[in-house]
Amino acid sequence: MSREEYSRNGRSAAEVKKKRARRKKIQMYKRLALLGFMAALAIFGVIIVISVIGGGCADDTEPTTEKLQANATENSNFISGSQNDTEKQTEEDTTEEPTTEDYYRYGDEMYNDGELVVCIDAGHGGNDTGCIGVDGSEEKDDTLMLAKLVVWALEQKGVKVVTTRITDEWVDLADRPLFANKQHADVLVSIHRNSLEDDTVTKGFEAWINSENSENSEELAALIMDNLELAGISKNRGVKKGTQGSSDENYKVNSSSAMPSVLLEMGFMSSARDNQLYD
Repeated sequence: MSREEYSRNGRSAAEVKKKRARRKKIQMYKRLALLGFMAALAIFGVIIVISVIGGGCADDTEPTTEKLQANATENSNFISGSQNDTEKQTEEDTTEEPTTEDYYRYGDEMYNDGELVVCIDAGHGGNDTGCIGVDGSEEKDDTLMLAKLVVWALEQKGVKVVTTRITDEWVDLADRPLFANKQHADVLVSIHRNSLEDDTVTKGFEAWINSENSENSEELAALIMDNLELAGISKNRGVKKGTQGSSDENYKVNSSSAMPSVLLEMGFMSSARDNQLYD
């Protein structure tokens, strides 16, 4: 092995590179820990700025639909099936576009291209209401409300955010991770709520990740859950793998994402206690 292949302390160049990548990943994950913390703050209404804004007139910093729409222009074009922007970009750029097969691949590594990009997915939407709460609320509305607040909170921290939906519309399950892949997101967080029929006692928040080869996703999910617990959720039900029906199957957002991904179940809609956290 040549002399250049070793670092000054005797470690190989590959080992040094790997250690640096690990350090960079840890630094990025520390920033991502803000996601869980800010999400919890949004739920419980203890973000002072939001509280102040909510009591008066609209402010430029309020997470309005217009502001979110500006952030999600590419998303809207992609989800609606319009390829005008992509075609125009292709004409101006000689770089070969990834194939569809490249979009549908499972991975657990961040892009590490120097920019932190978080994809927020509000579950359900449109004709798919999701769960119905004991108070008559619909999951699709709760997830969208929280998604908007998380987007706002992350943007206040200088994080670039892309979203799969910002209005009450249905987005195909396969298109959600595909969009995150296309945007080269570093992580994908899908927001949902839980429910149990004829059970008003069970409560708590939990995170779901891919059942295999998901070390980074598990680390991200644990950071989010730890910060949610610090914020005061009803119960930390932990990080789980697979789906509620099978440990061998996976939710689409987790099985087709090319980056660490987490599906969050933000409390039970069948629990009056958890529903209070959304009031």
